[in-house]
Parts: sequence; structure tokens; C-alpha cells
Amino acid sequence: MQPADCDDTAQEVFLALTKSMAGFVYDPARGKFRSYLKTVSLRIIFQILRQKRDQKPLGRLEKTYRGAFSDSKVEKMWETEWRRYHMRQAIGRIESEFNDKDRLAFSSYVIRNRSVEETAKKLGLSVDQVYQAKSRIIKRLSQMIAEQIKSEG
Repeated sequence: MQPADCDDTAQEVFLALTKSMAGFVYDPARGKFRSYLKTVSLRIIFQILRQKRDQKPLGRLEKTYRGAFSDSKVEKMWETEWRRYHMRQAIGRIESEFNDKDRLAFSSYVIRNRSVEETAKKLGLSVDQVYQAKSRIIKRLSQMIAEQIKSEG
């Protein structure tokens, strides 16, 4: 996503986050990268909201800000998005590792939730070939995601 694709507030968040990352050096001893990113993101969002309120007393917004760091809903949403991010990164990388039919079979059967029989018929594959494509791609995606997470610390 580019800043031009966002509304004004989202652009501000994007730019502030970009600036905050400029001097960042990851130190695994201080915690996970995703925890750092979550903290920075929440601080930036609330800082921008605070500015938009013209420095008026924030009461409820302040409580929301403090609560966001421990709220299980926020944590669950953050975790879900973090997993989606890793999945998108890994799926983007499988293009060069698997042939078109395997990728199409995986997409149809796993992502679009079509039946294995329908997928096989549409692609001119056997049911076993669809299962094999699914198995190989899921195994590779799992490896890629594990590598991504390991590199984060």
C-alpha cells in the first residue's frame, strides 16, 4: 500500500511509522519484533488522534490507548493480521517454486474451497494430483513462514 492510496489519517500513520523505523535496530534480547511494531503502531495512531482533537482532554481516548496494550481483542486482531502478513509473503514467494497447475489446484481447492473433484476436473488433473499439490505447497508455505518468524527473533 502506498501513502497515496490511503485517507489522510492513514497517510499520517504510514509516514510516522516509516520515520520511526529509520533508526530502528532489532535486538532480540529486548523482545519480539512484532511486539515492537505493535507498540510503535499504537503509539503513532493515538498520537495522531490526540493531535486531531486539538489537545483537548482525552479521557476516554487515553483509557482506550492504555487498554489497547493488554486488550485480548486487540491482541487477537494483531496476531491474526500478523499471520496473514506472513501467509501473504509466503504465497507471493511460491510462484517460482511450483508449476501453474499445482498453484491453480492449490488456489481452487484450498483458498477458494472448491471440492477436490471439481478442481481436478477443471484442471485436467487426477484427484491424487490435487491432493499432492496441496500437500507440497502447504509444506513449503509452512517452511517459509517458519523461516520468516525465525528471522524476526
